Amino acid sequence: MTIKNLLDVPSKLTLTAVRIIKSMHFHAESAQVEKVERCADALFNIITLSMFPRNKIGPFNNRINELREVAFRRRISNIIGELKVNLRNGDFAIDSDVIGEIHKYVSLALVCGADNEYRDEIMAEISRIKIAGNCNLEGAEACILSKSNGISYNEKRRTLRFAKPSLCITIDGLRYKTVDWSPCGLLIDNYVAPICNGDHLRLHVNSADANGGGLICGRAVERPELHNKLAIDLEDLSPIILNLMHELKTRGIQPSV
Repeated sequence: MTIKNLLDVPSKLTLTAVRIIKSMHFHAESAQVEKVERCADALFNIITLSMFPRNKIGPFNNRINELREVAFRRRISNIIGELKVNLRNGDFAIDSDVIGEIHKYVSLALVCGADNEYRDEIMAEISRIKIAGNCNLEGAEACILSKSNGISYNEKRRTLRFAKPSLCITIDGLRYKTVDWSPCGLLIDNYVAPICNGDHLRLHVNSADANGGGLICGRAVERPELHNKLAIDLEDLSPIILNLMHELKTRGIQPSV
């Protein structure tokens, strides 16, 4: 090797490291954890070489950890998203291995720089999902609402529901109470405003018993047999509804219908 080529080694190593960082960034954004880890291993091998510029080791090392954390967070988000989709589709069984996988990636994210607040948020989200699943394991059975709710009819449902406590729902400035509610939908009492099947609505939900609420979106479902009652499909599992269920569960309040 000539002296000129020897002097070029540090810059070539840096360029190689930059190319790997770019690939690592792409894999991290798409939650390809395994590829990110392979890139990280390759980068560690490069930056620990004696010819690698000492002043660049710190910045590269920091970037490696940043991208690993991004990948772990993305993977966690994807897993939780899949759990919510499964709940939405009526699959309420939550595999313990899946929860274990989330815990593993949370631990790795913490090692890479995530804070305890992130860990607590994920643990709370898992708790809410577990509660939603536990509350609805028998949800696919045919049910009859009791006359104490002011209505009686047969229906096939995906999820068990809370009749009590009812939620306070505000739509277009008018306030209503729920007959019952679940992670997938609401049944609102005394609703007489004109509405068409499939109309999208913005609703503010509030529960004094759960000490929480917020703005959610839903779709009106045509139910001719429900006189002066509005059925709303939430279309997706609402974090706000899951939070209310979580809070009620911690207070010992179980779904009632």
